[in-house]
Amino acid sequence: MDDARRAWIYSGLALAEDVGLVAQSTEGARKKTLVRELAVFGDELARGLGVPLRQLVGRRTEFGCYGRPDSCPRDWMEKGWAADLARLIKQPTLMLGAFQWDNSSVDVLAMSSIEALLGSNNNEVVWLVPPAVSLNVVAAVAGAVAEPGRLFRSDELDLSLGPDGRYPTTVGYAGWAGAIWAWLT
Repeated sequence: MDDARRAWIYSGLALAEDVGLVAQSTEGARKKTLVRELAVFGDELARGLGVPLRQLVGRRTEFGCYGRPDSCPRDWMEKGWAADLARLIKQPTLMLGAFQWDNSSVDVLAMSSIEALLGSNNNEVVWLVPPAVSLNVVAAVAGAVAEPGRLFRSDELDLSLGPDGRYPTTVGYAGWAGAIWAWLT
């Protein structure tokens, strides 16, 4: 059976390729293109998005997931993880940065340094605003992103969150991945 007709089963939830479960859609200025290489990097949010995104992209898209628990963009620069990722990714790739930001962890300099480092290999970086953050954090992240279309407003989605109210449930991650994939393609 070809990938376009296959339904993926993710934690008891059937997902057709390119379909996500969200209560509302987010809008952005991103030009829709064929995504051939996709990678997500960041903290636990990146790890949580890894499985459902991998299942949605299918075989026609190369995919990588690089999550470091309890990290922020500054950690990715200071500890050399962004440089390691830049060396690892050889083809031009769409890179999704997923971090659970708070007011103190939105670091404009680290974010622009990551964009410059990863962009040196013709990669494009898109930052994902987490699903449950304050408007102050949204404004800070949006202020750090220079170009329209390089920010995905996950805070506008109605996703199922865990008991902590910050991280999505399995169903929430699946819906979030579907919304991201629909926005990208």
